[in-house]
Amino acid sequence: MRRHMPAEFRFGTFTLHVFERKLLANGQPVALGSRAIDLLLALVQRRGEVVSKNELFQSAWPGLVVEDNNLAVQVSALRKLLGRSAIVNVARLGYRFGLPVEELPGDLAVASSPAPLPASSPAPPSATATSTDPRATDPLAPLPMPPELMLGRATDSAELEQLMQQHRLVTIVGPAGVGKTALAMVAAQARRGALRDGAVWIDLAAIRQPALVPHLLIQALCLPAAGHDDALSTLLAPLRRLQVLVVFDNAEHLLQAVAELACAVLAAAHGVRMLVTSQSALQVTAERVFGLEPLAVPPSDCSLEEARTHGALALLVDEARRVERHFMLEEHNLAGMIALCGQLDGLPLAIKLAAARLPMFGIEGLRTRLADRFSLLRAQAPDLSTRHQTLRAALDWSHGLLASDAQRVFRRLSVFAGGFSLELALAAVSDDLPDRPATEDMLELLAHHSLLAVDVSPTPRYRMLDSTREYARLKLESSGESAAICHRHARAMLALFRKASVDYWEQSDADFLAAYGQEIDNARIALDWCLKNDGPLGVALVGEAAHLVRLMMDLIERRRRGWSIAAEGDLGPQRDDGDRFLSLSVRAERAHRMVDVALDDDATLRGDGEEPEHVAARHRGDERLLRIYGARFGERQRHRVRRR
Repeated sequence: MRRHMPAEFRFGTFTLHVFERKLLANGQPVALGSRAIDLLLALVQRRGEVVSKNELFQSAWPGLVVEDNNLAVQVSALRKLLGRSAIVNVARLGYRFGLPVEELPGDLAVASSPAPLPASSPAPPSATATSTDPRATDPLAPLPMPPELMLGRATDSAELEQLMQQHRLVTIVGPAGVGKTALAMVAAQARRGALRDGAVWIDLAAIRQPALVPHLLIQALCLPAAGHDDALSTLLAPLRRLQVLVVFDNAEHLLQAVAELACAVLAAAHGVRMLVTSQSALQVTAERVFGLEPLAVPPSDCSLEEARTHGALALLVDEARRVERHFMLEEHNLAGMIALCGQLDGLPLAIKLAAARLPMFGIEGLRTRLADRFSLLRAQAPDLSTRHQTLRAALDWSHGLLASDAQRVFRRLSVFAGGFSLELALAAVSDDLPDRPATEDMLELLAHHSLLAVDVSPTPRYRMLDSTREYARLKLESSGESAAICHRHARAMLALFRKASVDYWEQSDADFLAAYGQEIDNARIALDWCLKNDGPLGVALVGEAAHLVRLMMDLIERRRRGWSIAAEGDLGPQRDDGDRFLSLSVRAERAHRMVDVALDDDATLRGDGEEPEHVAARHRGDERLLRIYGARFGERQRHRVRRR
């Protein structure tokens, strides 16, 4: 049976020329391999119908036996180009073309079977093909289109370009949603013109079998299909004659397979360069890691013009204008927008998801609702992968890559706010880890997976992004461990501040704040938990942390949090322990008097009685503390006078 075949199909901004076998986007040719064209033709010609996988295999790989994954790879590439809604997966049946199509008739009559290749087009390789010259086969698979605008990444792009010029294997590493894929797209487009054979892109997100990794590269290079046993040898021979950039996107769950392939390819094919995006580094000798940080958030006190130069705010404003074209960044909303950027950690994914809700809730309403950020930050966008549709899905992916013991440590670390040291981590989370090295290894593993950031100066200190910490906190609550870990955290902070209460008398205020000021958020968390759950522990903690609290919190915050009430809390059965009761009551008295700074300073300057530390030290007969307090008390009085 013969029928008239349309010469062109139009869908959206795309035009598919049937007999020329090419696809145009806004009138410009799109680089698309012949197998992708075959699949697209088969789907468009039978739009509205479900085309079985076998039929699609016969259209794109006639006479060949290939892996099922080859079809998934080509469909994924078409979706990246046309949008996820363009090709609909019908479970267990096949695929259906989902976009409205307009036909433009032609004069040629053709059979209802798939259109033949024109004489100028290379025939697809058969199962017995012997040619190993990749340039004699199909064109390379297309690169995905990079974002139209990369706000806040100009410096990163320049530094990555320089690193890729100097090294053949570069891995972009960073947390979920930080923009690794977008930066790699820009880098690949920039580098493809500098290499004779261009660049290929391989998205590993949907792949679960490590053995498929070399087959995906064979497919991307449009080489003859290989069997399971000889995929690497089939690949290496033609690669030796290529100058090409290979991009592996989303490699964190296939690190060993990608690392092994990279080592083999780079050793055998000196014209090949590789760019990898992953939450974890490959950890091979030839690799250079490019750590991608969240976008810069403006400081709260910067000017409007200065704030515009920070990437997080620039992206938030641009995304807000996408959904509300009249939105303007002005002085009256600057503080709220900066605060919103900080709450979103400067993560591009979180910023984009949040900006879509701005017209509905406004800036302050959105900030308030971020307490439930994982319900709020979601989207239904065809150009986003499934795990980037919501912030929770992105973190679910990261969490799922951890072993159970790493997941346990990860959720327990959520009790810390503003960062923590190794010693605090040991005290709070390591009851079931055998020793200090095991805890260090676990922290290193979480940092390797981009779930912890590490500041190494002057000593290592770890921290979580707010979104990551909130996700871990939800995991902790669902585990049933929350109360025990929060109590352990409070005990760890009490031990730290007992040391701080002594150091306070041996150090200047500046040195004291340098040593302990970074723990102020942990003090807030621990004190608030104790106020609701453990009064006696709260009394002790309020007393021990009194100096830090007085130096870093104003009177209004201390009263609002009710810590003066905690200082007067019932000590219960501890009253039978005279020494402990004296220590707690003395420190509670100091904390209670501390709530009113004026009264505290006036009493000290008038010399109305001794400092509570003196009373406790004298009662215990602690000569060392008496000497310390005696030597430093006068200096503290003079320092307070100068400070006033």
